[in-house]
Amino acid sequence: DRGRLEPPIAAAKPLVHFEKRCTYEGCSRPGESSRFHRITEETTAGGRDWRGLLGRVLCERCYTRYRSAGTLEPAVAPPKRTILAEPGQRCTYDRCLRPCESSRFFRISKETHGGGQDWSRLDGMVLCNACFVRFRNRGTLEPQGGQPRPLGATLAESDKRCSYEGCPKPLDCTRFHRISEETAAGGQDWSGLLGRVLCSRCYARFRDRGTLVHRVGPSPSGGYPAQDRHVTGGKRGAEHGFSAHPLPTALKKARLTEGAQRASRLAEEAEAAAML
Repeated sequence: DRGRLEPPIAAAKPLVHFEKRCTYEGCSRPGESSRFHRITEETTAGGRDWRGLLGRVLCERCYTRYRSAGTLEPAVAPPKRTILAEPGQRCTYDRCLRPCESSRFFRISKETHGGGQDWSRLDGMVLCNACFVRFRNRGTLEPQGGQPRPLGATLAESDKRCSYEGCPKPLDCTRFHRISEETAAGGQDWSGLLGRVLCSRCYARFRDRGTLVHRVGPSPSGGYPAQDRHVTGGKRGAEHGFSAHPLPTALKKARLTEGAQRASRLAEEAEAAAML
């Protein structure tokens, strides 16, 4: 009746413990599965032809793969292509870390468009995929967008100290910033701090407020307190003509002496007025 000499394989025969193992030779984990399937003549899942697997035991992963794809071979994803540049083909951005290795290269022309960027200044350049995507998304080839580079990891141990005299914790910081001519964070005027090293707290304060002091406010006379002027810079300090350099010690003492003399004269005048 069946046209076969082999006896039928029982469909409902339960698997014993030692049979719970995937018999597919290419299975990566033949003994690990939440469920095992014995293939019988009644197995028709997925409309596949299971006759070539009659009597075999498959784990859940291999069973599902054959049911879905009709094969036990796992789908192997093609390796990510890394195209080595041909002679004369390389990323022409001088700061590219891997100018000769990319999945794609792009020659920029007047017809190049993408991301709403102005590509005209890159006309004729060849960019790797990473540099092309960076310019398309951000409008710049700079990896860090021109932001000041934190130098806490490259400064010598002796330089890892905030140079602002009023910093309460000059050594207690995980990141330090050396101020250079390229520093332009916050739109502030950093020229008065060139070459100095700031901790992240003082750096953020000057970036956000244009001053290194913790609190800067107008005095009753309308100007900024004299003791704060030596560390006020940026946009706020520039409006008042203040410098980011500290006042000489001699000048500080002279101002204190002048203030004491003024207070003494006022006291004498008040005493004389009381006697009249």
